[in-house]
Amino acid sequence: MFQDLLMHMEQYPFSSVRVAISRLIMSVNNAVRHISELNGFAIESKPELPSADRLETAEDLIAHYQLVFEQVRSNLAEKRNTKQERLVQQINERMEQAYTDPNFCLNQIAEELDMSPIYVSRLYKQQTMSTIVDVIQQLRIRKACELLEQTDWSVADVAEQTGFASSSYFHRMFKRSLGVTPTDFRRSKANAQ
Repeated sequence: MFQDLLMHMEQYPFSSVRVAISRLIMSVNNAVRHISELNGFAIESKPELPSADRLETAEDLIAHYQLVFEQVRSNLAEKRNTKQERLVQQINERMEQAYTDPNFCLNQIAEELDMSPIYVSRLYKQQTMSTIVDVIQQLRIRKACELLEQTDWSVADVAEQTGFASSSYFHRMFKRSLGVTPTDFRRSKANAQ
């Protein structure tokens, strides 16, 4: 739009174009500053905004402002990625805290974050290439392995302590994940020592 406005001004008198360009540059500069302030860009990441007097042709002006716009886009994308990374970190921390609850699920995470489950699920999958349900399941299995190796608790107790609703479901998921039953896993680890 900036480029189109500048290119359409060439048919007007120079004095009119100069005033229009000055106003246009002032508006763009104010918009860029406002975006930078709203999004908390560091001073060094704010784009340098030239005055019309420093540039000789409309092409120079367009080229420079395209760089400015690209830097603003880049800063916004970086901020969005940082925000999403923090959100994924929050989700991971929450899973680490609540995996022992058999009712813990995506809806609970989304409710705590005050976001829709669909958005949370999609964002998490985009950022980690895994679903929240799969990660919770893997976390529970990993913790169960630790308990089977380090304690002499019954398999039913390990299932309960790692958030599985029943020991039969725990057996099924454990065997599906590792290819052995929890009892066989424990035996193989005991024989290895």
